[in-house]
Amino acid sequence: MREEKVRSFGEYHDAISRYEWFERWMFRGQIDASWPLIPKIGRKKYKYALKDERSFFRAWKRQAVAYFSRDTIDDWDYLALAQHHGLATRLLDWTRNPLVALFFAVHENYDRDGVVFVFKPKHHYVQDDAPHPLKVDKTGYFTPHSFSERIVQQRGVFTVHKSPSFELGDKDGELHKYIIPKDIKPQLSKDLNNYGINMMTLFPGLDGLSDFMNWQAAILKGFEE
Repeated sequence: MREEKVRSFGEYHDAISRYEWFERWMFRGQIDASWPLIPKIGRKKYKYALKDERSFFRAWKRQAVAYFSRDTIDDWDYLALAQHHGLATRLLDWTRNPLVALFFAVHENYDRDGVVFVFKPKHHYVQDDAPHPLKVDKTGYFTPHSFSERIVQQRGVFTVHKSPSFELGDKDGELHKYIIPKDIKPQLSKDLNNYGINMMTLFPGLDGLSDFMNWQAAILKGFEE
């Protein structure tokens, strides 16, 4: 895996510019560069959920229908929806927008280096023709239907993992890593805000607005109402 360190917004722009959108590149930002690329359900804390994954997922679906209305949603979208709302699944969140990925690498935890991963997977799952997401035989990616405004705003895409407890690596596709030093995180947050990338735009609604105002109070200091 190729690894580089970027020290400014300009360096990040120059590095990311080499990835053409039509070549299936996707991006993932993490606020801690030491975290491995392992889906939540594959981490040690959730080993019992992984052991009985199908029952775990079915139990979530039975209760989740009380909170949304969609008659034709399939299990790929159910799984994406579950991941989107915090359930431990075999999915990892990615985006087609490298600025969105950078946001998730720098928006908090200013005492740790962040990271942006860039990935071109070997395999693509098309929902209508794919096996059940819990029975995939290769780690690949899929793009969910537009059932969530947040996923649309964040240009969300997911990888689905054949073996969730194993770290994503070069065996699954071409993978690059860009370290974001902790000391430039606050400045990059301000740079991204200048381009309209912030909590308010990526998380539409009152929660996003409140988080954005809190960020302004803590980072910008002295902004005008």
